[in-house]
Amino acid sequence: MNNKIKELKEQATVLIDDDWGCIYPEFDEEKFAELIVKECISTLDPLVKDVELERAEWTALGIIEEAQFRIAEKFLIGGE
Repeated sequence: MNNKIKELKEQATVLIDDDWGCIYPEFDEEKFAELIVKECISTLDPLVKDVELERAEWTALGIIEEAQFRIAEKFLIGGE
């Protein structure tokens, strides 16, 4: 598991204080998914700005491929 995924997993884990005074960690799957989506969006923000400013000639396929590359690179998918 890469560092970014570990970081998001930690952010999605909350400490629960039960009725007997015990504190334990609980993983929130929905929060984890939300954090991954936010991370993907923030990864693609610079690409969107580049396309809007027409810094390069972009085709639809080129944009999709670049988006896939940036997300994979962010989470180190396919490179391990």
